[in-house]
Amino acid sequence: MLVYYSLGNRKYWFCSLERLMEITALLSRKSYYLRNMDTLKGTYNGWFILDNEYVRTLYEIIEEVSKEVKDETILNDLLALKEVFEGGDVVFG
Repeated sequence: MLVYYSLGNRKYWFCSLERLMEITALLSRKSYYLRNMDTLKGTYNGWFILDNEYVRTLYEIIEEVSKEVKDETILNDLLALKEVFEGGDVVFG
């Protein structure tokens, strides 16, 4: 299991590795936005800290892709992940 947690709004989203791979495949259609971008700022107590610019770009990609998604389960996961990204600094692990 992986957890994405917002330090700002205290929301979290967790999923299995298989679900994350499905969502990554869906978001990879817009991966050219992420080409020359740092992903991680560092680590904190075993958690990875995501770069704020990376989080903002992922948020925008999720907004764009979620309009095209037909599968309710994946759409709900995308919307939950989007809420986590709204809160500021995000860690995952």
